Amino acid sequence: LDVLAFAEDTLKFEVESVVALCPSAQVRFVDRASMLVECVLPISLEAAGGAATDQGEEVCRLALRLDRNLKDVRASLAYPPDVEDCMQAACPMWTAGATHAFDFVPLVQDQVQRKATARHMRSRFIAALSQHLTPLTSSPGGASASFLIDLDHTFDAVVHLSLPLTFPQDKPAIVLQSVVQLVDRRPITDVVLDYPFNPDWPPETMATQMLAVLSAQLPEFRGKTIQGVQAALHAMQSKAPGPAR
Repeated sequence: LDVLAFAEDTLKFEVESVVALCPSAQVRFVDRASMLVECVLPISLEAAGGAATDQGEEVCRLALRLDRNLKDVRASLAYPPDVEDCMQAACPMWTAGATHAFDFVPLVQDQVQRKATARHMRSRFIAALSQHLTPLTSSPGGASASFLIDLDHTFDAVVHLSLPLTFPQDKPAIVLQSVVQLVDRRPITDVVLDYPFNPDWPPETMATQMLAVLSAQLPEFRGKTIQGVQAALHAMQSKAPGPAR
């Protein structure tokens, strides 16, 4: 590399470390006179949950600007525009005199890949559920989704799922909602809190278990909905004016 031929030892060591850790890194002089060097490293998605077909997919790029004495090193992450801010990893600071490329680059790679893996797992989980339920809405990053679910073709309900940023370490939040709207225009809702979940399951297994949970909860929710409708009708009838005399 042209940079390695002209860079001073301190700067050269950091650039060599970058190239050793990421052979595909692009290294160039931003300003040869001041020995300002830029290194751009692609960070790829590791195989997540056995999804080997996605290994090597570029998630973002790490840009390092290294000055001659490493006193003012700038680090930043560049994501594609379709990746929401909440799905992006925060780039750590480079501390002069304490940070070196050989530990900084793996740290950034790990943080990026953790975020990307979580996003990928959410997408696979939502996709697996969509094969069995009728999808209504879904956020681009898979942070939330809504489905229409029916019980024996006799009762319909909407299920809202919220997947935390810490998914799959933390399980999704489940809210069941009635399709029927009551007199006050508000549906009946119920929150499902206690259900089996294992973060080590593949997303497809998580979806299968989720279907079992929903199937078990729907009969009880149907009963709650019927009671709510009956109560609303009773309240409406009691408010109706009596026959004129």
